[in-house]
Amino acid sequence: MKPIPICLLTLLIVLFNSCKPNSNSEIAAAINAAHTKFPQLIIFGIKDYELIRAVEIEKPAVKIHLYELRHSGYTTQNIIVLSNKKDQFYAVPLPSQRFKSYWNFVYDTSSKPVALKPGTFETEVNYALNKLNLADWDERYHVVSEMLGTAWAANIITAADSNKIVDIGANPLDSCNILARQNYNAIISSIHSYEYRMNVFLGNYIIFHLQERNTKKRKESYIKIKTYRVPCVLDVNPINL
Repeated sequence: MKPIPICLLTLLIVLFNSCKPNSNSEIAAAINAAHTKFPQLIIFGIKDYELIRAVEIEKPAVKIHLYELRHSGYTTQNIIVLSNKKDQFYAVPLPSQRFKSYWNFVYDTSSKPVALKPGTFETEVNYALNKLNLADWDERYHVVSEMLGTAWAANIITAADSNKIVDIGANPLDSCNILARQNYNAIISSIHSYEYRMNVFLGNYIIFHLQERNTKKRKESYIKIKTYRVPCVLDVNPINL
């Protein structure tokens, strides 16, 4: 067999690379899709974001990219893009806690005049996992844990960190204290200091409680995520979406 000339080999490499999907364009398309799906959320184009952190999981083979808006006025408006080796991408918005319908907070009784019909944070996470063809519950759980704890750098909460969940003031009847106590009572029983799998995270004044799999439905792959709003956090330009 005759050796392939170097110029021909170079041309083949260039053509091969040109046929491969451009990850930047795929990420931009995923963010644009999120913008189209959730017009009420503050989602801009890829040029307005900067990459803050990238996490690569070996098993399952998933990449997680955390983007933050360059504009200082929207530092709490992040977006995460998940992808796999098959070049399938999905963007999950991480807006501030004032977008209450999207976060679907437990115990939040404040008015939500505009419903976000496309879905919530929980459904978007599961849409992303479905997009990446992750059917195994443990793999899906692992990806979500890495997404929150590593990519977004949310704090893992243990029993010793209970003060991060509740901060009761002098007036027990204050609405902030009531909500804080409700949050605390709802999730503290599931937290154990020496548990290998920690399933409660605190990030951007939001508590994420990843529910354990329902043993009665072992084939169920849907990841249930309860979210709790850290009460009375001042947020500029409040919007009850």
